[in-house]
Amino acid sequence: AMNKAGIVPTRKYFTADSTAKAILSDSEMENGVALIDFGAGCTSVSIYHGNIMRHYASIPFGGKSITNDIKSECLISERLAENIKLAFGACMPEKLQNLSEKVIHIVSNSIDPDKQLPVKYLSEIITARVEEIMMAILYEIHNSGFADMLRSGIVITGGSAQIANLNSFVSEISGYEVKTGYPRQLFTGQNCEGINEAAATPSLGLIYAAANESINCCHSVEVEENEDQKTPEDEAYVNENGELFSEEEKKELELTKEQKKELKRKEKELKEAAKEATKREKQKNKISWIDKIIEFSESVKEGIEKDQV
Repeated sequence: AMNKAGIVPTRKYFTADSTAKAILSDSEMENGVALIDFGAGCTSVSIYHGNIMRHYASIPFGGKSITNDIKSECLISERLAENIKLAFGACMPEKLQNLSEKVIHIVSNSIDPDKQLPVKYLSEIITARVEEIMMAILYEIHNSGFADMLRSGIVITGGSAQIANLNSFVSEISGYEVKTGYPRQLFTGQNCEGINEAAATPSLGLIYAAANESINCCHSVEVEENEDQKTPEDEAYVNENGELFSEEEKKELELTKEQKKELKRKEKELKEAAKEATKREKQKNKISWIDKIIEFSESVKEGIEKDQV
């Protein structure tokens, strides 16, 4: 898929580790911390202690599970459920204060009547699913054997980390100090909307990991149609150290590729010529056998006529 898009990867990274290094400080990883990546399709936890990842686990539930709960309970579309979650989603309905009195009016586009969704009821739906997910994560933390060594507490990142009152709720059920994990200011990103949000941390983590190795994450290449599938080594101008070739090396590589194409073309012509020669030989042998059969038939016929005489 990446080759078809004209992109060739040069390195592979463990996303959980690269994400952690884009968020956590050295002191947090040294003293013990649990990083929870609350994504859309899954939620994972990475536990660090002594600057080493000691435990990793993932469960197949995330922000999309919350969206599906809202969709099912309110009988609305998934897109509308997602928008409502982003705009009014919150945990702990008892702490919503004035927001709990608000009612979301959902206008129907069909003959069905409009719907009324109290924000407090929405919060109850979200809290129920968040509690289920976080209890599973806390179970993994307990099984890791480092539950009593997390001096830096829990850090929550990912797209679903923006749910209101999430940190307070997780702190209440876990007893740990909880905060939201945002990307550290490791580099600047002008005109990049959302680059400093928690949802951007996985992507920024991969960029930061590649930057530490002084390589580009990927290299754009031209992909020709109706061409044999190429390997990354054939398409990417990268040397053994993962660095871009110089212009001279690039020209040599391109020349080598042209030579390879020419050799493939000549090889194809030779195969076709050999195939045609074989075909002619078979036809010649076939004609030869027919002539022999005719000659034999005539000799037999002459012999019979002599015997009759």
